[in-house]
Amino acid sequence: MATESNTDRPRSDRPPGRLRTLLLSAGALCLCFRVTTVVLNLVTTVLLARALSPSGFGLFAVAYAMVGFGVVVSTVGLEHALVRRVAAGIEYRGSAGVRDSITAACVLVLVGCVITSGAVLLGRNVWFGGALAGVSWIIAAWVGFQSFATVQMASLRGLHRLIAAGACQGFIRGLVMLAIVVALAVTGRITLPAALGAGAAAAALRLLVGQVLLIKRLPPAREHEAASLIGAVGKLWRDAWPFMISSSLSFLTTRADVWLVAIFVHAEHTGVYAAAARLVLPVGLPLAALNATMSSTITRLHTRRRMRVLEKVCRQGATLAAAPTALMVAVLLIGGGRLLGVLFGPAYARAGAVLAVLALAHLLRTWTGSCGQVLIMTGHSKQQLLVNILSGGVLLGGSALAAPVWGMLGVAVAVASATVVNNLVMILLARRTTGIWTHAPLNPVWFGKNLSATAALLIYTGSGSGVSASDADGKSC
Repeated sequence: MATESNTDRPRSDRPPGRLRTLLLSAGALCLCFRVTTVVLNLVTTVLLARALSPSGFGLFAVAYAMVGFGVVVSTVGLEHALVRRVAAGIEYRGSAGVRDSITAACVLVLVGCVITSGAVLLGRNVWFGGALAGVSWIIAAWVGFQSFATVQMASLRGLHRLIAAGACQGFIRGLVMLAIVVALAVTGRITLPAALGAGAAAAALRLLVGQVLLIKRLPPAREHEAASLIGAVGKLWRDAWPFMISSSLSFLTTRADVWLVAIFVHAEHTGVYAAAARLVLPVGLPLAALNATMSSTITRLHTRRRMRVLEKVCRQGATLAAAPTALMVAVLLIGGGRLLGVLFGPAYARAGAVLAVLALAHLLRTWTGSCGQVLIMTGHSKQQLLVNILSGGVLLGGSALAAPVWGMLGVAVAVASATVVNNLVMILLARRTTGIWTHAPLNPVWFGKNLSATAALLIYTGSGSGVSASDADGKSC
């Protein structure tokens, strides 16, 4: 009883003053990587949309979504399961457990890539009427490079190397792809195969750089026995497959809207909708940065049963993410259509209403905080799977009913409805299974008083600067 009260004292939730500046700098650098990545991707999207016709840009968006879904399937949910395994290996099993988990992940991803790439190549004349048959091999290569890079990023996050993980997560690929697209634009050679080839080449370079960063940070090697590796593969697969199904359904709920427009509406409208969907992505940046920082933190605090500390970190993190998100949503609600016309061209300005609906959905998702991450990292991925099945049904059913009547706006409304169902149910499940809330408080007085402390607490507990979970709880090392 006394131990619980001592560990939950308010002063124990704050980092020592000597460390706070260092940890804030590390966390700020991770956030800068994410912001820069979003800007690079947005500039690349604008260049491609202006160089290609709306229908051509729509095909690029469809292919890009295929790459994303292929990566989700090929990585078999390892993006989350591997973080837990590596973080637990550091805490309990040492270097042997860490290397076993990473090696097992590479084996699973190799099998997944063979299956996924084979499906892309064998079905090249089937997917979307064969419109992508000529570039199917580029899509397959992109899936392979991106899948192994995802394993690297998850391994670095599990090792609490957030800066290296931030660089591998998208910054390197975004920078290289933008450079290639600019070179193609200068020479006037931007075509659909060239644009997809630029993405595959950038993913390959990201994979190479990520391998160098990971090798430098791995613990010392040990000799692997075949039986040990097979056992590690089996254990990781048992942990990962619920994540794979859940991540696949989550992808279909949040990023398959471009496919639904292509199926239910018109090919030309796909490019217009994709431009709005890409422009709204910066709105989700604060929550994405929060989730990336929170993954290993949730595992460590939950392992030590520091639930009150975890709740405070989650709610203050949601508070910190909600402020810039609300500001960006306000800008898009006021002048979203005009902004689309200026950036992408006059043909895209008609998607202003779509942009507004998608932005409001992102605002709700940010307000609920890291409820999905809490479910995943505390061993309740099956509950999240059921929620994603429910919201996926809402999306598909809503799109089938609304798209024939309202076109791409109907798909956007279906996406927003699925987002509402998904996040509200997950936040209630997180409360029921772990006993904590993750949403940002609605009290503006609380918001103002805690905003300055939020960044220090969140980055302190989530940074990978060698700080242990006991530090985050206010205990001595």
